[in-house]
Amino acid sequence: MVAAFSVAYRTPRWAGWLASGAGALLLLLVSLAAQPLSLVATDLVVFNLVAGAAVVGRALAGRRDRRVRADAERRAETHRHVVAERLRIARDLHDSLAHNLTLVNAQIGVADHLVRTDPVAAARALRDINQHTRQALDELRATVGLLRQDDGPATSTDDGPTDPV
Repeated sequence: MVAAFSVAYRTPRWAGWLASGAGALLLLLVSLAAQPLSLVATDLVVFNLVAGAAVVGRALAGRRDRRVRADAERRAETHRHVVAERLRIARDLHDSLAHNLTLVNAQIGVADHLVRTDPVAAARALRDINQHTRQALDELRATVGLLRQDDGPATSTDDGPTDPV
């Protein structure tokens, strides 16, 4: 019974049924050949016990397989939701920051034409604004890159980390 249960539980469905059925049938045939026919009922009980152990083993293996499959599907679904949320956040972040930073860059271009009263201070301020917007765009790219990754921190081409500040 233990062998029939173990084979049915640990092997693929067809192999479990085939091996357990063959074992139970062989046990029945040997007992019929070795004992008098008056003990046929006992032989059938033994056959039924071995077959029952195989049924229980297959039933438990089926439950285990369904549980493993459901767990894998649940993990895959969670991963799909995480990826979808990352992409949504990346789109929202890109839309809002890119719009604002584009406006700032346009204002820099306009202000550059308007510097008439204090050209040195205006030029310095424009360079600072330009530097800050460039840095903000780099951070935006790093954040979007991090959101698109599956695991681990992103690295930029200049070997510096791209983690957002």
